[in-house]
Amino acid sequence: MNRRLFLRSLGLMAGSLYIPDRFLLRAERYMDREGVPFFKTFRKPRMTVSADEWGILHIGDPCAGPAYIPTWREYLVEYLGHEPGELTPAFLYDERGIDPSELDDVMAEDVYIDGYWLRNESSTASAYHFLQAYEHEIGPDLCGPDGEIVGELTFCDGPMIGNDSLLATCEGDVALTCLQWRLQKLGANCNFELLR
Repeated sequence: MNRRLFLRSLGLMAGSLYIPDRFLLRAERYMDREGVPFFKTFRKPRMTVSADEWGILHIGDPCAGPAYIPTWREYLVEYLGHEPGELTPAFLYDERGIDPSELDDVMAEDVYIDGYWLRNESSTASAYHFLQAYEHEIGPDLCGPDGEIVGELTFCDGPMIGNDSLLATCEGDVALTCLQWRLQKLGANCNFELLR
């Protein structure tokens, strides 16, 4: 598990990505007054990031399943990068447990979801990959000893045994506001919404 903390600025790190006190105070007052996080709405956002009630982040429809399920041949060649000549009966049966006569059959949906979709195409994987590209820029490189933690972004690869999902989480409404602010400062203007 990898975490990035959002730290409150104490005026020590001008020009850094610490959350400015003025912005944080505005976000906290808005939350107290309106009961919802302070999110900026961009007219042309790069994408929309959604947060569910557990703080799990999504890009795309969290209720949608795979749009397409490939055949075994497509999966092995196009998704996993095997050469067509590698798909010998010995490789298929001994290495993968696939009957060679099933090579052009559509994969079972649960096998595709567990083997590929959860880590590459699901709404949680999309959010994980997008945010991980900014991982080093999102968190401050230097943390002053007086910095107050106001939230954290956590990356989780396989939350439990038997579950290979990729998850990025950001719990707390103020923390979500800080995450949007950080992304904006990095040039990734994203709209945020709650799924509650």
